[in-house]
Amino acid sequence: NNIKDGGATACGMFLSKNSTLRELHLGGNEIGDDGVVHIANGVRDNSSLNKLSLEWNQFGDTGVLALAEALKTNTSVSLLSVYGTSNKVGQEGKAALEALRESNGTRKIL
Repeated sequence: NNIKDGGATACGMFLSKNSTLRELHLGGNEIGDDGVVHIANGVRDNSSLNKLSLEWNQFGDTGVLALAEALKTNTSVSLLSVYGTSNKVGQEGKAALEALRESNGTRKIL
């Protein structure tokens, strides 16, 4: 699909207004930090999404930190997938994901 950051921005706007979507799979779409920040903003305001898959994209700590912050208030997402060698998550991002995992024992983070 290769929606990249522009498409991810649109997804974020959609998520902030949507109340029916349960799963969103955006793996392998060349989404960078800017796009993931927009998705995170949409996730923060969404109460229906259960699964978010962002594996095999091109974001790093900035995107992961935005997701971690959004998921502090969003309680509906039970599975977040960000694995993949294309993602450039460093120590700061990994620490944020681990803290998020520890704060909610039922949420799965891959």
